[in-house]
Amino acid sequence: VWWIIFTVVFAAFFACYFLNALAPEISPDGSSYHLGNVARLWRHQGFAWEFHSIYSSLSQGMEMLFLVAFCIGRHPAAAMVHMAFQAALPLFILCYGRRFGFPRVGAFAALLTYACPVAGIAGISAYNDLTAATLIFAGFYLIQVNYEFASTNTMFLIGLLGGFSYSVKYTAGLALPLAVGLTRGRRILALGLGAAVTAGPWLLRNWIWLGNPTAPFLNSWFPNAYWSSGAEHQYLAGLSQYPAFKSYWDFILQLTVLGGLVPGMIGPAFLLLPLSLLALRHPHGRRLLLAGLIYSIPAFLNTEVRFLIPAIPFFALALGLAMENSWGALPAVALLQALLCWPTIMDTYCDRSEERRVGKECRSRW
Repeated sequence: VWWIIFTVVFAAFFACYFLNALAPEISPDGSSYHLGNVARLWRHQGFAWEFHSIYSSLSQGMEMLFLVAFCIGRHPAAAMVHMAFQAALPLFILCYGRRFGFPRVGAFAALLTYACPVAGIAGISAYNDLTAATLIFAGFYLIQVNYEFASTNTMFLIGLLGGFSYSVKYTAGLALPLAVGLTRGRRILALGLGAAVTAGPWLLRNWIWLGNPTAPFLNSWFPNAYWSSGAEHQYLAGLSQYPAFKSYWDFILQLTVLGGLVPGMIGPAFLLLPLSLLALRHPHGRRLLLAGLIYSIPAFLNTEVRFLIPAIPFFALALGLAMENSWGALPAVALLQALLCWPTIMDTYCDRSEERRVGKECRSRW
């Protein structure tokens, strides 16, 4: 039954995402700074050293992948690269559940994550959020494998994934301290070497180019001629300004169901998230909740809901573990999430401002 449910839901959403990913790229960040960086790399046959902006100084691991596709199919081809990671993430989650003895929970969490509206719209755009989420989850998966079969090779691969997570998105660099904490000091040198291979070039580039390896941030630690600490604080303050809400419940409702005052939504099924605390009785549940909390930290620094995407797989798995012994609960909630998050059904209940925004973007794509 679970194979039928998973195959049908996954295939339906994959077809929806695939057709939209083929359309022209018009996402705000994707069409501006992500592919703007790629276009400059393509025109200059390398970095445009004379061009200075906040977004050109960020690590560009995802742009390196976009560049290959951009040379062949321009902007839509780059979005297809991101969609490949979007499709891989639920399969990783499914394999995680099978590997550690709770396959139904894995299928449940995979569907909740794949049908999540904010993950859907971000995954078919030339963004980097789904790539970061997939790399983070793959690294976490390997950490759990390392508990069973500890090896230097596994630690080196965890470091490679953690470093590449940082090179894709600064906030995904949280994968490295989490890996250090969960591996309890075993073979840390191998982990650090792997991270240096994939994250080191971006730190070195910014250090030589801008005098700040973490540009455009930590300017008070690394004074330079391009960015001041005052400008940095002002920029970060602008990103973290949430609109005024009447209550915490209003915020939760906007985040899960309406999506009008916050840019995006994660789906009604996540209203059940408090039940995930019951997963604390399970060793995997404790580690999953810890990872979910850590990867939620960037959402306090940026009001874009897509900054929660890396945390969603962990919370979905923890929620599944909490409800695993309730007969019929997992398939019912998974199917409800898929049904309520189908684009045409969302139009009937989500906030009108969100509906207009999504509708305008879909019409522009078509």
